[in-house]
Amino acid sequence: MGEGTVHDGIFKSTIPSSKSREDRSGDGDNTCKRISLNRRRWINVAMAFSKTKTVLLAIAIAIILSLFVGYSINTLFHEPKYEDFCNSTEDPLRMEKPASSDHSLVTQASCEEDGGKWNAYQGQVEEQYMEKYVCDPEAAESGKVTLNCIINTTALPRGYCDFDYYCREDFESAQESHGRLVFILSGIVGLIAIVIGGLILRVEAVGSGIMGGGILAVIYGTLRYWGNLPDYARVIILGIVLAVLIWMGYRKLQK
Repeated sequence: MGEGTVHDGIFKSTIPSSKSREDRSGDGDNTCKRISLNRRRWINVAMAFSKTKTVLLAIAIAIILSLFVGYSINTLFHEPKYEDFCNSTEDPLRMEKPASSDHSLVTQASCEEDGGKWNAYQGQVEEQYMEKYVCDPEAAESGKVTLNCIINTTALPRGYCDFDYYCREDFESAQESHGRLVFILSGIVGLIAIVIGGLILRVEAVGSGIMGGGILAVIYGTLRYWGNLPDYARVIILGIVLAVLIWMGYRKLQK
């Protein structure tokens, strides 16, 4: 039997009613639910932050790896420069002879003698002339010089000389060879990185980053040599890369 107290002849029981127990029980359940919801929110925030860090790390690894591959190739195999092949600092399509004091016009014979390529104008070309004033001092009196000037009319050549034609051909050939080398090396390194990052490494951020860097390396090498590739070679390369990526995707999903 429960205890009670008497005040002014009225007995008041101190036994808690069943209703008050239910209220307290309900308040406890609500508190537990709020704690559980807050805990889930913090867990979701932590998971989202962890995924963000993983993605950022993977992107950073991919970019740095592709830059490392590109700069390493260019460091080991220097890219040809135009000035290493052609020493001309003037317009290679000029009409006057280089290093000529009298500014005489270039003819086909002088062009070929100086190592250039003569390009004749196509089609019917009207005869054109260039007029120059040629002046000689005639007399000098009281500090004044009298000049005797005549107009010298010279027929312009029916063509022009490309002084850098052959050295430019050598430069373009060396540039193509270098681009082919970059394409081969970056493609090999990129495919190896894709396989290692996609199938061997277990750490998600590192594996994804190395795989992404391999893809960027392949793209870099392909773009460097893309203009020199025939159409069938472009189709074959794109097909090989696509097949490798699809195969790796199936391997990942099966795991």
